[in-house]
Amino acid sequence: MQFLPLNELLDELRDAGVRSRISEEEGLRFALTGEHAAKVCLGTDEEEARRLDARFVRVGRDEAATLLERLFHKAHVSDVAVAPCASWRPILDAALYELAQDEAWLEIDAEASLHQNGRDPLLLGPDERRLLTVLARGALDAGDAHAGFTAVGLGSPLLIELRCDGSLLVWCESQALADELAGAVEGLTDRKA
Repeated sequence: MQFLPLNELLDELRDAGVRSRISEEEGLRFALTGEHAAKVCLGTDEEEARRLDARFVRVGRDEAATLLERLFHKAHVSDVAVAPCASWRPILDAALYELAQDEAWLEIDAEASLHQNGRDPLLLGPDERRLLTVLARGALDAGDAHAGFTAVGLGSPLLIELRCDGSLLVWCESQALADELAGAVEGLTDRKA
């Protein structure tokens, strides 16, 4: 687990067909380009999914945090870079208690304090992906309009944006992967109903 310079990640993603933009209103946002790119919107706002031309799967706000790690696992992604929309501060502040109990996090806690006011992405390896759930809970608990983040599979065609309303916007390189992930989520939510 380590922090990466934001520009280094942006350069790598640009080469992989991912575009990014930073605006004052929305913060840092990513989109997967390409003629076969597909989107799935997991959340409660079906109208938003229509606007984004994305397949919709109804998912409660509380489920979003746990789905992140499962989606990357289902897509066989090992390394994930997490980039906050605005800064790390509201996310880390809200997740402080849970992070303080994680030994791997404690090893980089001092470094994290140097990055808390910036957008430098956090690289998580396969053994650290469990922290996606902790960071997502922090983002959702922060109550900040810009506390969301995007998790990007490195070397993989998968981007997942966690929005502060608890929805997940999943960008996939192919419709087949989008359908597979949406089906997996539908299967999980059907079992809970």
